[in-house]
Order: sequence, then C-alpha cells, then structure tokens
Amino acid sequence: AGAQFLKREIERGEDTLIGVGHGRTLAACVEYLPRISAEKTRFVSLLGGLTRKFSANPHDVIHRLAERTGAEAYVM
Repeated sequence: AGAQFLKREIERGEDTLIGVGHGRTLAACVEYLPRISAEKTRFVSLLGGLTRKFSANPHDVIHRLAERTGAEAYVM
C-alpha cells in the first residue's frame, strides 16, 4: 500500500517534495516500488541516521528511493 501511494504521488507529474522518515516499514515500501521516472520529485530526509540497522536508516532509504526513481535526494 505504501509503495502504491508513493507511485501515485510521483506519477501525478507535478513538482513534488516528499519527506522521508525511517523504519523497516518504509524500507520495505521502497523494495516494492517499481522503477519509475520521477524527475520532478525530490525526496528529503526528515531525520538524521538514528538507527543502527542499515536497511532502515533514513540515509539508505532515501538513496534507494532516488536510485529507483531518478529523483533528487536531500539528507540531513
């Protein structure tokens, strides 16, 4: 459901800014997000690297989102 929501927001084709937190649920969401073009989308980390588990770390999550979509990613 989370991946579908992100996909819909990205595909709207508008200049989109999406704030990204951390956690295993969000990390799993990225895995289910298909590779799509998101040139008008920017992802911004809302948190610093607060977790030891690398897959749920906000820096890793946001970079994987950018890799899958081609969007810009900004981290704290």
